[in-house]
Amino acid sequence: MGKLISKGASFLLAATLLSGCMEKSDSYNSVGDARASRVFEKGWLPDLLPASTRKLKVSTSVEISAGRGSFSFSKQDYAPFLSRLAPYNGALSKVEADSASMKKMLGDGYEPRSYASGSTNWVFLCSKDEAICNFFVWQ
Repeated sequence: MGKLISKGASFLLAATLLSGCMEKSDSYNSVGDARASRVFEKGWLPDLLPASTRKLKVSTSVEISAGRGSFSFSKQDYAPFLSRLAPYNGALSKVEADSASMKKMLGDGYEPRSYASGSTNWVFLCSKDEAICNFFVWQ
């Protein structure tokens, strides 16, 4: 598990450094903590994460309306969570570094899913074995 989370964290760090934008990064121990901080209300994530979500990290760039992050959850919630998402639509982030990270994760075997609401697009790249997801969001 540590290896996949480390890979995901490395991709997220590279994306942050390469994007050149001022970002805000936050970490939450649970989905309840994220909800209390209004992460869902602000539109950085759709409010459909499993109740078992933990280790949630969110990095946002308000000036370009884009963000990325990761979270883990109980393995038993993997299939139910992915069933709430659409099949991957092939979309890539408008942030070049994020798109490169997404392509790398796809090549590494992460399972992709999409979600959209209005003009906001999310791509979730998940590992069933580790019950973790990385996500990218943009408008």
